[in-house]
Amino acid sequence: MKKVIVVDDHPLLREGLEALISYEDGLTCCGSGGSVEEALELVERTNPGLVLSDLNLSGSNGIELIKELRVRRPEVPVLIVSIHDELIYAERVLRAGGRGYIAKEAGRRVILDGINAVLNGGVCVSKAVSDSFHQRFGNTSSMLTSVGCLQLQS
Repeated sequence: MKKVIVVDDHPLLREGLEALISYEDGLTCCGSGGSVEEALELVERTNPGLVLSDLNLSGSNGIELIKELRVRRPEVPVLIVSIHDELIYAERVLRAGGRGYIAKEAGRRVILDGINAVLNGGVCVSKAVSDSFHQRFGNTSSMLTSVGCLQLQS
């Protein structure tokens, strides 16, 4: 079983993501919290394979969580699932060291596929984000492929 921690400042969303993960074969939710501090404590205590986090967290944000984990536990990947504009925030997440960004409206299968992709060493961004990178930076496909870019959303 691959262990996932869920971090979201809304308890109902946290519980929904926990349930979603728990029903997926091969995955288990080993803890959840609503803040960077709770997430860091859970990572130390449970040694997860992945942190699934929102951008909005109590007292801080998901990008700060990514930065802190890069220092403390760089082997633990972070996948962001959020409502914020993915074309703006996906790049910020990746630059901070996150392993992907999924819009919450993408749906359960996309979120589960993204979790599994990141757990298997991939990077998860939508086709819209990938296309935006190509438009802004030219042919970035070799760079994205080198880090295992997986396009999950249409």
